[in-house]
Amino acid sequence: MTTYSKEYCESHKIASQPSFSIEEEFQKLKEDTRFKIKCDGYGIIEIINRDNDCLLILKDGKEISYEELTNKSLVKKETYWRLILLIIGVLIAWAITVSILKCIGYTEQFSGVDSLFSGLALAAIIYTIFLQKKELKLQRKDLKLTRDELKLTRNEFSTQNETLKQQRFENTFFQMLTLHHEIVDKLVYTKINNGVYPQRSSGGELTVEKEKNEDFEKREVLKHAKENLIQKLKSPSNEKNREKGSFSDDIYSAYKKLQSDYESFFDKDGFEYVLSHYFRNLYHIFKYIHLSNLEDDEKKFYASLVRAQISPDELFIIYYNVMIPGLGNPKFLYLVEEYQIMENFNETPIDEFNDHTEIFEILSKESKHHPEVLKEKEPEPFNLSNHNVQAE
Repeated sequence: MTTYSKEYCESHKIASQPSFSIEEEFQKLKEDTRFKIKCDGYGIIEIINRDNDCLLILKDGKEISYEELTNKSLVKKETYWRLILLIIGVLIAWAITVSILKCIGYTEQFSGVDSLFSGLALAAIIYTIFLQKKELKLQRKDLKLTRDELKLTRNEFSTQNETLKQQRFENTFFQMLTLHHEIVDKLVYTKINNGVYPQRSSGGELTVEKEKNEDFEKREVLKHAKENLIQKLKSPSNEKNREKGSFSDDIYSAYKKLQSDYESFFDKDGFEYVLSHYFRNLYHIFKYIHLSNLEDDEKKFYASLVRAQISPDELFIIYYNVMIPGLGNPKFLYLVEEYQIMENFNETPIDEFNDHTEIFEILSKESKHHPEVLKEKEPEPFNLSNHNVQAE
């Protein structure tokens, strides 16, 4: 149901019964500490007292004055009647006093003019006190408005500060992500072949030539690294674990063998010089997310963006890197578990290495209890010593 103000009905000659008066509501504003009130009147949503001027906010957001709406001046109700009453009271008291004194014969000792001025002075003091009280009330109202404005300003600055922090984080984050792709695009690896292979010459003679070196670039390097690491892990000493579903009789020995195979892959085959920069940058991206002031849900969101950039070949070599003490273990391992980087890891290539899956699970569970490793300069790597592993 549409409600109308008294002023709207008068200005538009509407016969409806008005629900409120803007002038009366404005007077209420002047008498308390508020500076605006909500209003459900037709076309008006707020009435504002701005330095004793009545302003109206319309539904379309436009701000107009009371005079613009009604073509009338809003008469300010002053309190001079109090002063008039005081003066009248003083005059009455003075007249009664003079009459009484005349009746009892003290007119010679009593100056009526002096008493009149004394009474008027008292009235002036009382009125001054009233004006000071009114002024103090206005000052309190102004102070409240100032506090409200300062609070709004602080909130705006706080919002702007949070926005700037978010922008700075995202700028750095996406620069690091861009650098990650640049590192991958610049990967180069040359496989040095020392073997020989037979080759038939144009004359039909069988000759023996040295096997040629092979060059790999970009993501081919990661694919070759994965294939090379698989060959290392399939070394003869691991043959007893190749049967799917079997379990190592000594998981500690299996872990030692895994470290040895990875060392041969990473150090002896030269992948350390090719992939070290790649691993460090990827680790620092997740570390930057983790140490930021973002909420946990936001951290997981940005981590998922990075995870989406990682190929299956990359996941494979990361999987083994984070298990090696002094490399990805313990710091990168903690981040891998915290942000579920291996969530989309296809375990098919390691199905024949059941011990490795068990080792990874043990180390990952251990990392959950030690978030402090990221802040330590040289933390101890996670190991299997805290777990009782029994052979099946």
